[in-house]
Amino acid sequence: MIRQPDSRLIGRITFSATANFATDLEQSTAATFAGEPMGGSPNLYGDAREISLPYGSQSVYVATRYWQRSAADDQRTTIVPEIFADLSSDDYFAGRDPVLQAVLDTPVAPG
Repeated sequence: MIRQPDSRLIGRITFSATANFATDLEQSTAATFAGEPMGGSPNLYGDAREISLPYGSQSVYVATRYWQRSAADDQRTTIVPEIFADLSSDDYFAGRDPVLQAVLDTPVAPG
């Protein structure tokens, strides 16, 4: 019998709080990530706050907090999945999920 992997799906739109969650999973579980590299890094700046510029009517959003979820010296810009599955518009419009298919096709040793 082939047991399905304990996988977590990540991709190009995994950033901010979701990147924090994925990093927490990576640090505290044996989860196998599937999909594409994340859009965010394990340690990141976030919690943007709007600041009005002094001249004109323009505003900018500036990060106000540094989220360190991994080691302080972790220089990675993303978490790269162990089970890579590229997403395409062709798959989307055909109703195919290449990430789920890659997970289902990955054999895992019993135990």
